[in-house]
Amino acid sequence: QYAAPAPPQQAAPLAPAQPAAVQPMPQAMANAPASNPSMLPGAVGNIPYVYDDKQYLPSPAPGQGYPIVWLFADNKTPDKLYFGYQSADGEMHVYNEIKPNGVTRQQAFGNEYWTILAADKRTVAVQPFKITQQNQWLSIGPSAAKPTL
Repeated sequence: QYAAPAPPQQAAPLAPAQPAAVQPMPQAMANAPASNPSMLPGAVGNIPYVYDDKQYLPSPAPGQGYPIVWLFADNKTPDKLYFGYQSADGEMHVYNEIKPNGVTRQQAFGNEYWTILAADKRTVAVQPFKITQQNQWLSIGPSAAKPTL
């Protein structure tokens, strides 16, 4: 007498947005330091660094695809900063606050391009950089010096 319910429909899994050509606000370009991938502070070879009483060992992310990774920002400034990601449609998405003089972590996808935004959540404080490591560490200095990735 009753018809069997239809099976639930599932949406196709979403793929991460493809990296867009990030176009920072022009007024921010003059004062924003260039991204500068280099050695990770606090992590040498197979020695991990510690965040929130846990150890994190940096390692290369796969060069293809979008694996889930952690991004750590060591803010050595007195200013609030924010993680920013610009999607393929050009919209800048603002994520976790990076506390002044502290370390904050953000989940991201490897092979994406991220940036660090100033307290106004619009001004680019650190030029876009590519996520190339699992447990990637970014150190942001108190001046316009280049950040360490």
